[in-house]
Amino acid sequence: MPWRAEGPLGAPVAEAVDALRRHVHAPDGPFRLLVGADAPDQVTAALRARCEDYAEDDRFVWPAPAATP
Repeated sequence: MPWRAEGPLGAPVAEAVDALRRHVHAPDGPFRLLVGADAPDQVTAALRARCEDYAEDDRFVWPAPAATP
């Protein structure tokens, strides 16, 4: 994944450490943690690339159809 190499990147170390500590010690919550202002854009780029790769297989449909009971 070609991440940005210039401009402001991620979060300050103290902010990232604090976010990670709160996440680890939380009783519940999401499995994954986004840290830093650029994290959502990086996740979007990674997921888009993954979907484009999977799209080479005709069985892959995204967004996925609603599950049937």
